[in-house]
Amino acid sequence: LGSLDISTAVAGDNWCQLAPDGLTVGGVRGAREEPIEGALPLIQLVGYSYRDYGSRFDRAVMEVLEEDGVTPREFYVKDAQEISAEGGFRRAPLTGRGLSYQLSGMNATLSFTLARGEYATTLLREVLKPSEPFSTGF
Repeated sequence: LGSLDISTAVAGDNWCQLAPDGLTVGGVRGAREEPIEGALPLIQLVGYSYRDYGSRFDRAVMEVLEEDGVTPREFYVKDAQEISAEGGFRRAPLTGRGLSYQLSGMNATLSFTLARGEYATTLLREVLKPSEPFSTGF
């Protein structure tokens, strides 16, 4: 996906609408529905119910699965169903709110609120990432 803009949904994406609180979303809308203004693109998490809807994200995921010789049905373990992974959807961009920071000498304190399914480690990686990540081996 490289430098593609993942902050807004485009035609062909699975998408959802962000609620006024900026953190919760409505249901998943299909890749065949034209996204409304401000719609957030969704990325499928691979699991046994994964289906290639033809979105730009699905194509990238399918390429990785094929390279690794993995199929979605391998995420279902009949003899140990409790460890099976169904899959699902996650928002492509982080939609956190209230980012602030405080500096004190060599220390920095960050404060923020993330939506369900978003991870602080992902946000921190982006905050700490150098301006030329590939050339620095990041």
